[in-house]
Amino acid sequence: MWALEKLDTDRSAMPEHLRLQLAEALLHRGESTRIAALLASDESGTADALRAALQVQQGRWIEAQAAFEAAFKKRQAET
Repeated sequence: MWALEKLDTDRSAMPEHLRLQLAEALLHRGESTRIAALLASDESGTADALRAALQVQQGRWIEAQAAFEAAFKKRQAET
């Protein structure tokens, strides 16, 4: 996919919503290292929720639950 390739070469030129959608695609592909790098500087509630989903994939259920709850609260404050 062209957009996923652009993440490695021109990430800063992409709008935030596209980067977050691509991060979700990477999540479904199991590419946790790329997701972590992509979300490293993003402090949004959506990015926090994606990081929590990574924790679920890693079997870190307790941490993921707390992270999801915090992400939901942050998203409510953002909108």
